[in-house]
Amino acid sequence: MAIDPRHKSRVLLEGTDRAAARAMMKAVGFTDQDLARPQIGVAHSWIGTMPCNWNHRKLAEKVMQGVPAARPSRSTPSPSRTASPWAPRG
Repeated sequence: MAIDPRHKSRVLLEGTDRAAARAMMKAVGFTDQDLARPQIGVAHSWIGTMPCNWNHRKLAEKVMQGVPAARPSRSTPSPSRTASPWAPRG
């Protein structure tokens, strides 16, 4: 039995009830071709006020460049920033 590489992406992006999610992705530059491929999440904790995390955004950009290089036309990287351990909360 073949594994569906889009099993997680389908839940997020397919169907009439997910039109708003697709619209949001298209508003930030994703194309129909991008959304037809598996979405690969790239999480980082970059924040401009924390020197210890200063390089995280650049590292995430390099990883995002590597995703299509490793799997040409078969996946789409999608960045996601997580909370910095020292970010103000409240």
